[in-house]
Amino acid sequence: MIQDYLMAGGSVVLIVALIPQIVKNFRSASPGVVASTCVMTFLPLIVYACCLFSMKMLVSGTLMSINAGLWLVLLVQSVMYGGDNGRSNN
Repeated sequence: MIQDYLMAGGSVVLIVALIPQIVKNFRSASPGVVASTCVMTFLPLIVYACCLFSMKMLVSGTLMSINAGLWLVLLVQSVMYGGDNGRSNN
């Protein structure tokens, strides 16, 4: 299914874009994203992944799940490093 690979391509781009943010947050021990943003992005991505799996789009569903997992990592970093709902005081 060509749609599976097209959706997967978009997910790969988003995954590659998130990795530097996660590394930056880890190295600086400060949140780069507000916790509410992480939650509001994580939840729809999980729903999308479930929908993709239900349509037998396994590649896209897997990559969308990875993308959601990365947003979950950002949420954990925001809570761990944030203190004030993830907002930095810079």
